[in-house]
Amino acid sequence: MRFWARTACAVAAALASLTVAACGRQSESSPPAPTAKSDAAPPAKKDASATGGPEANRQTSRNNLYIIWLGICNHHDSFMRLPRQSWTHHTTANSGTPGGLSWRVHLLPQIGHEELYSQFKLGEPWDGETNKKLIEKMPRVYATPGVAAEPGHTYFKVFAGPKTPFDPTYAPGLSEFSDGVSNTICAVEGGAPVVWTKPDDITVDLSKPLPDLSLAGNRKISVIMFDGTCRTLDLDTVQQATLKAAVTPAGGEVLGPDWATGAPAVPRKPAPAGTTPKTPPPTSK
Repeated sequence: MRFWARTACAVAAALASLTVAACGRQSESSPPAPTAKSDAAPPAKKDASATGGPEANRQTSRNNLYIIWLGICNHHDSFMRLPRQSWTHHTTANSGTPGGLSWRVHLLPQIGHEELYSQFKLGEPWDGETNKKLIEKMPRVYATPGVAAEPGHTYFKVFAGPKTPFDPTYAPGLSEFSDGVSNTICAVEGGAPVVWTKPDDITVDLSKPLPDLSLAGNRKISVIMFDGTCRTLDLDTVQQATLKAAVTPAGGEVLGPDWATGAPAVPRKPAPAGTTPKTPPPTSK
């Protein structure tokens, strides 16, 4: 079981170039496959000016989703479990407690931002005296080109709540995904923008409808599955029951026929081996 869990993401990445683990259309004019290193985002502009065209922006966003997925895979390969949705390190205890800093912060060492990660005070909440000064240093990978947002805000989120992959109180391993990694959403680009360091994501209560996931009014959004497949979801077509089934890794549900309308993108090659740091963040154990 441990062997399967450790190799699940690696196998998915290897198959990405052959099957469906793609984040955007590949052509001679397309940008190169993404690497896990991303530069700091430029100061955001609320009018979303100085961006590329719609297709270039869409490709960049999908590449960003792919890098996020790679980082989550690397974290899992190191610790046999996913990063916690919200976590603060306490130096006086053997383990951390939920609350304080977003998974986006703890993913930094896995996507080439060890230096930025080292600037965070890991026992302090996201809005503490030290950490609030780092909000403006949001990496480019968390930015959405062509969509207005305040500086330091991101549209990239995970689904958080009981029975989701990012349960705030429990970090599962992929071996617990009985519904399959190809049937479970890893990350989404949509909903209202949030401060990237704040543990603020799509809150899931299976007894209630999911929050609005549209991206600045756009009802077609991008998600990436745990097998690396990037899909475009039409929120006017995909039903709530199907979305809930796709955010629970072990619910035993079957994705409805409406899920097939969000076809995966054309395959592209994964990032070259060795571009994603393997050094585990000290606060994730």
